[in-house]
Order: sequence, then C-alpha cells, then structure tokens
Amino acid sequence: MTGISREPRSAGRFGTAAGALAFLGELLALTPRETITVLAHRESRSFWISAPVDLAVCRELVLAAGGQPQVDTGDRFVRDRGFGPPPAHSGPGTGPARAGLTPVPPLTVVRLAGLQPATRHPLRQAVVLMPGAEVASAVRRGLDLELELRHRPVTLRPLFPADDAVPGVTAMIEVRVSAPHGHLPPSYLSGLMRRPLTVVCRSGGADAEVLIQYDLAAPIPDERLAALVEDDAHVLADASFGCWRLTPAGTGFAPSDSLARLRDAPRLVSPPLSGDHTAIEAPEVHVLPTRTAGPQRVDAILLDDQDLEFLPLLLDGHPLAEVATVVPGRDRHLLTAAGGVLDRLPVGAPLVCAGPGLLYLPLGHRMSPRLPPAARTELFEVDDRHAVVVLPDAVLRFDLARRRPSWELWVGEPPEFDLQLPGSVTATLDSLTPKKPARPAPRRAEGAAVLRPLRRGWGRITRDSGAPRRTWRDDALDLEIAGDLARAAEMHRLHGDPLRAANLFERAARQ
Repeated sequence: MTGISREPRSAGRFGTAAGALAFLGELLALTPRETITVLAHRESRSFWISAPVDLAVCRELVLAAGGQPQVDTGDRFVRDRGFGPPPAHSGPGTGPARAGLTPVPPLTVVRLAGLQPATRHPLRQAVVLMPGAEVASAVRRGLDLELELRHRPVTLRPLFPADDAVPGVTAMIEVRVSAPHGHLPPSYLSGLMRRPLTVVCRSGGADAEVLIQYDLAAPIPDERLAALVEDDAHVLADASFGCWRLTPAGTGFAPSDSLARLRDAPRLVSPPLSGDHTAIEAPEVHVLPTRTAGPQRVDAILLDDQDLEFLPLLLDGHPLAEVATVVPGRDRHLLTAAGGVLDRLPVGAPLVCAGPGLLYLPLGHRMSPRLPPAARTELFEVDDRHAVVVLPDAVLRFDLARRRPSWELWVGEPPEFDLQLPGSVTATLDSLTPKKPARPAPRRAEGAAVLRPLRRGWGRITRDSGAPRRTWRDDALDLEIAGDLARAAEMHRLHGDPLRAANLFERAARQ
C-alpha cells in the first residue's frame, strides 16, 4: 500500500483518522489493496490516500467521508476543484510534496480511528474470549438456552505494543456460541459481557479474521476491515479488554458439553459374567444437574437461618409478601406460594415443583433414573400434609400445618383496640362483665400506639395464633397439593393472576 506511482491518481485529504479509514474501506471495494497508498503528515495529523480509480467517483467518496478531493501527480498532491478535468500541476506551493509525507500502514489508521458505540444487532454466532474460571458456568447457561458451544485454548499478544514494552503472551479460552434456530439471546450476551476479563465479539472476514466487540464498530464495514489483516486473527475491543493478535494454541475446537458435566455422577460398574442374570438390582436414585428447556419458573425457595434474617428486608413492600407463606423447619425453611413463587430472590436455593403434590427439586436438576409419579409418591412418601424437598445429599420434609404468611416475619402484634361505644352502652357492659385484675399499662410516648415487641426469629409464627383466616389462595393451594393443577390454575385465572395460572398449566402439562 505504500508504493509510489508516477501516474496521476485520484486522492483525498482527511483531517481525521476516522474519515481516512472510512474512505479506505470504500476504496477496497473498487481496487486491490496493493494499489492504495496511505501517507500521513505528523505535524498536521492529516492523511492522504490515493488510488487508481475514476476521479469523478473518487470525488464523491472523499466528500462522503468528510475529506477534500485531491490529485496525486507523482511528486506532490494538488487540490481538486470538485468538478471538470483534473487540475494541472502549477509548480511549488500547490500542495504537500510526497517527500514530506510518511507512509502509514493501514493498521495504524485503524488504531487512531478507534471504535465507537454501535447498535447491538442480533447475532447468530458470537466469539467469546474469557479466562478458564468463567467457562464452565457460561457453558452451562448456554446449554440451558439450547445453544451450540465449542471451545479451544488461544494465546494473545498485544496488537499495538508500546515502544518500550516487551510484548507478553496471555492465554485464554475462545468459545464459539451459535444459535441453531434464530438469534442468540441478547440477555445471555449481556451477561457474558459483565463477567471479569471477558469480551463478546462478532467475527468479520473469512481468510483473515477480525473479532470486533459486538457493541462497538469501526468507521469501516467488518468484512473490509478484515481485508486489511494479513497474518494472525485480530481482536479489537475497548480499553478494558484491549486489542490483541490471536493465535490458536491447539489443533481445533472441541464441543463444550463436557465442561457442563464437571460433577461426579454415579460410578460406572461392570456386572459379573457368571451367576443369575435374571435378577435385576434396582439402581440408587440420584439428583443430578441437567440441561433445562429454556428459562424455568421458581416454585419455592429453600432458606437457612441466615437467609431468613434477610427475607424481611427483601419482601417488605414486595408483592410477593402478600401471597408467599413460610413453612418453618429446624435449620431449613421453605418459602412457597400458591401457584409458585416465580421470583428469583437473591437468597436461598430456588426450587421447582416436580410433583406429584409439593415435591420439589433444586432448579436445574433432575432425578436419575427418571421416576414416574407413582414411584415418586411411594419412594418419598408424598401426601397432602407435607412438602418434600429432594436434594443431592438429603431429603427434607416440611409440615404444611405450620405454614404462616411471610409477612408475619416482620409484623408484630396489633395495637390495643379502643372500642368507641356510647357511655351508656359501656356502663351496661361493664356491669354485666366480671371484673378482671388490672394490669399495668405499657410505657409509651404520648399519642403512640401500643405495639408489642417482635419476637426474635419467627415473630408471630412462634406463638399459637390459632387457625389463620382462609382465602381463595388457600383453596387453590389445597387443590395444588392434591394434584389437581388444572382446577388450581383456573382458580388463579378467575381471580386475576394469569402468571401463576400459566405456571400451573405448564406444570400440569409436564406431569
């Protein structure tokens, strides 16, 4: 790109690197890269670009890129009038001499032009560079969304090293994510971008690849930017990640499914080759991580004592406080609601209802081997008086008779009521009511209502408050416990709660 031609050529002068790069991208569609000359003047920070293209076409492209049309006469640049034939060389002073300009590699223009925020267009495939510690969780989430993932190790060297610095080498994992149907979920890509030392890129070019941060863009189309790359793949990203030369460290990509199966499963065994082969030994039941078909609703949350301390801060003023109930246990507690909790709170372990009844599994887990509903009922003693939570290392049973509204965790006793009756009625009632020994009045500020202190831990749940007043949600929960999910869903729908109704209909379809 730096060869000097003695033939008059069309050219343009640009005061910014962005304008010069935009014009360079247009020229790549008209003439081979080797025929383009890029020169710069260090003091004025201006760029001159010339190529053997039609002058009339060049004029329009230069103006569109915010430059000034010129003509390269071979020894200097002459300003073009913008119309008519090319200007004649009229001696010294008509423009800068070629000898006073410095040849510039295109990559320098790319560096000076930089990247600007761009619209996040939908992607069918993305390239993610991340440290190894972040890969497994990102792969599991991608498999939950039914995406295809491949990975390989790569090494990165600085693309624009400092003059006095020794270029170092960084190793990372490159993950290629693709959507078999449609586009990649934007929420998944945004979540990856928030991970430390991670960048999500789109790929440009075929022979020489350029990876560009997917929410940034250069003033040149991606495929033409890739045409400026001659050796290793280039990574162009913002200052938090940097720009690098990428070199594969292995022989190719490997499917990433194996990285989502890092926990031990039941051991492999070999049965004896002799003896009675008619008897079948029943395998043990395990709870294992598994892929899920898209996002799942949360039906309940398993809490410990520490989670319970923070729950009032999360639910006070939250719509869930009106519908959620807490079933207390010894050291674990169950937060549930008729039709499902549905909200992913930042405390506790989310659960999904596997059924029948209130039989819960951790979110993203399944039983192995898969059991039919009748087997689950028999094995875990599911009934209408208990909720059962099956964990990888334990099975918890909660007595549903102890459930209380969640708001009782932070709401204390009501104040004393002052019954406003006429004096004559009060005197008559006092004469008919046996006298009780007077009790000292509680100390309080003048005008303040009497509020009994909230007990530590469970508050009103620890006292015998009698049977709570039933609502339609209790009737819906009874139907849900009994396994009649369709009628429970219809009750939620009739009372204006379509989200929980939909969750119940979905559970009924799965079961």
